[in-house]
Amino acid sequence: MLISSTRIDQIVKWLAPKGTEDAFSGCIIFDECHKAKNIGDTKTSEYVISLQDRLPMARVLYCSATGVSDVKHMVYANRLNLWGPSTAYPQFKHFEDMLNKRGIGGLEMLSLEMKMQGRFIARTLSWDGAIFETCEFQLSGEVRLDGERRMGRLGGGLSNAIAKNATSIRRFAPRSLRRNIMSPAAGGTMLARS
Repeated sequence: MLISSTRIDQIVKWLAPKGTEDAFSGCIIFDECHKAKNIGDTKTSEYVISLQDRLPMARVLYCSATGVSDVKHMVYANRLNLWGPSTAYPQFKHFEDMLNKRGIGGLEMLSLEMKMQGRFIARTLSWDGAIFETCEFQLSGEVRLDGERRMGRLGGGLSNAIAKNATSIRRFAPRSLRRNIMSPAAGGTMLARS
C-alpha cells in the first residue's frame, strides 16, 4: 500500500538495491489503480507516479474494474505512453486538453486505439449461476412522502438539464431521432413533434 514517501523508499529498496533503480525491469502491478486518479486531492496519485519515475525500466500493469469517467483520472498512467517526451503531447495537460476538445467521441477513439495496440483489455464477468430476487417492502407514509419529494426534486432538475441541452442534442442527432428529443419550449416535459 502506497501511503507514504517512506513506504515508496522501502518498496524501491526492496525491488532495486541502491544504485540499480535504472536497471530494475520487473513488473509493478497497480491493482485497484483507480484509487490513484485524484491528483492533488490525495497523495496516492503522486506516490504511484513517483514509484514509476524512480523505476524507469519497470514494466507496469494497471488493473481496475472501475472505468475512467474523466480524462484527468488517467494522470497516474504515464506508462501508457499517451503523453510524454516521445509522443505528440509533451505533458499530460496537452493530452487532456486534446481529448476534452474531442468529447465522448475522442474518448471512444482512444479506447479503440488502446485495445488495438493491446494496451487496454476490458472484460465482462459472467452472470452464469447468478440468482436475482425481487424484494418488496412496505414503507410508512412518512418515508414514502419524503421519497416522493426527493424524487420530484431530482426529476425536475433532470428535466431542466435535458431541456437546456435539447437544442444542441437535436442539432447533432440523426433527423429520424430529432422528434423524440425533448423540446426546451415544452419545459422538458413533452416530446417535440417536428
